[in-house]
Amino acid sequence: MHDPAFLTRWRAGNVTRDEERALGFPWSPALVERGLGSCGATLAATRDALTLGLGLNLGAARTTPTRITPRASRS
Repeated sequence: MHDPAFLTRWRAGNVTRDEERALGFPWSPALVERGLGSCGATLAATRDALTLGLGLNLGAARTTPTRITPRASRS
């Protein structure tokens, strides 16, 4: 879990060289989009798992949400 102050600086691009090295990638707006998309996908999969009994995150960050309607369960 990251410190809220760090996340604020990260979103704005105010990270130090040491923080960039620790992340493993140079900061860019695309990196922020990918990070936020990835976290959002994980949270969506968690919500689906809790409400539907199944959640899936394939690990591909998307900048626009995709809704997949689950099929009716077979009883």
